[in-house]
Amino acid sequence: RCLLHPSTPRSQPPPERSCIPHTLRKIMSSDMEKIIRRSIDSVDVAANSKIPDRVWKKCKGIAIINVSEVGFVFSLAEGDGIVMKKNDDGTFGAPSCIKFTGASGGFIFGKAHKQIFLFPMRDNPLKMLTAHNKNQFGAQIGGAAGKYGGMEAAGGAEASDKGISVTYSYVFSDGAFVNVGIQDNFIDTAVETNAGFYGKAVDAGDIVLQPGAVDIPEGKGIEELHAKLKAKMDEVGTDDDE
Repeated sequence: RCLLHPSTPRSQPPPERSCIPHTLRKIMSSDMEKIIRRSIDSVDVAANSKIPDRVWKKCKGIAIINVSEVGFVFSLAEGDGIVMKKNDDGTFGAPSCIKFTGASGGFIFGKAHKQIFLFPMRDNPLKMLTAHNKNQFGAQIGGAAGKYGGMEAAGGAEASDKGISVTYSYVFSDGAFVNVGIQDNFIDTAVETNAGFYGKAVDAGDIVLQPGAVDIPEGKGIEELHAKLKAKMDEVGTDDDE
């Protein structure tokens, strides 16, 4: 039972009602819109980069994360972003908000803003990006200097009884940062931000993986984000074009 709505029957919680106060929902919705606007700018960077066309073509989805990182001996990184599923026709679905945290040790000095792109190439890593727990996705991200002066690329593979799950990551850095340590990066779902944006509490897996689970708000930047991604997909083509 929602404590803010004690009259709600315990056996029949209304799926459309959120326990987040209205004012807080407005703040969370505004936060999500800012994240989407940053993601639009990030797509412009990635679309004009050397990310291989085959990655765009064959990915099952995309995560776009903006991160601020500072370090002096030890490094701390924090950021947020979105994850979306790619549909069979090359369009993208509703975004779920995610949080990023990272820490590392070694010889580290400087500060940088990083734009991280994750391309899950199988369904399993896409599902992991929608899980409400901290998922470690890699021990990478090295030195960076200059205005997007070096795109860093890495691939991670996870073996299971269902085969190999691969996620490619690409990092663009703005600033000066030297890092020769080992970094642990974690991603978690921003549950409250999703609820504020969509107006109800909804599982991130449903947002991303179940078409129609949420109504996409108009005028919040999602249409522009989808348009930019569609333009890139039209440019690289589809597997049917090969």
